[in-house]
Amino acid sequence: MVGSPNSRVSVIAFFIAGLGVLFSGASAGDERGNLLCAAPQEPKALQAYHDCTDGAGCYPKEQAFVLDGAMRYLDYRLEHPNRSGERLAIVVDIDDTALSNWVYIRETDFVYNRSTIMEWWKKEQDPAIPGTLALVQHAMERNVAVFLISGRPEAIRKYTEENLQVAGYPVASIKATGGIFLKAAPGDPDNPCGFKSLRRRGIAEKGFTIILNVGDQYSDLESCDPAGRRLTGTISFRGERLVKLPNPFYCIP
Repeated sequence: MVGSPNSRVSVIAFFIAGLGVLFSGASAGDERGNLLCAAPQEPKALQAYHDCTDGAGCYPKEQAFVLDGAMRYLDYRLEHPNRSGERLAIVVDIDDTALSNWVYIRETDFVYNRSTIMEWWKKEQDPAIPGTLALVQHAMERNVAVFLISGRPEAIRKYTEENLQVAGYPVASIKATGGIFLKAAPGDPDNPCGFKSLRRRGIAEKGFTIILNVGDQYSDLESCDPAGRRLTGTISFRGERLVKLPNPFYCIP
């Protein structure tokens, strides 16, 4: 989650995804507009979607549906390796993919603020998103490397790793066999897509095959150069399956 202080809808532009999408690498023409944010939604509607009331959809059920599909693909790839000795990996975003910021979002009345979100993260109170935790645990039990990539700054690594550990993620094992990448300015690209693409490229260059790329924003999943220009075509570090979780609360283009 990245943005300027005290910006209400423009930075926390609400993206009603409805049902999250699990999709394989489609052509560039099929994905135009993926980085666009939808029109803002009223907090009352967002609360109803989160709580599964008033016919507004059901956020946790839709999350679970998408992550169940990701789990099935993980098992499929384990049973159908492309080559002997293939090193499989999954890449997972942290905020509102591995951990939920719902309490912060609700308590701030859907207003995102860079300073307040940093202080919130230091409290280490974000719970795990159940389906993502199960996916990570299952991957590690099957010797699939897990890499967590987040736009959170390196300065709060201690708080982030402790929160992940408390939420149930095996942090030491993830770091030993995969990795946890946070943004370390000024060396990293400023834009989320460029930063995350650079980290995934590094994972692929180490010989890993990224079979799942999991995130709640299209900027978690798209492939960009360091300047944020979108890359097209077959890209080895993009991931075989892009797993888009629903996020009705904000959009990072």
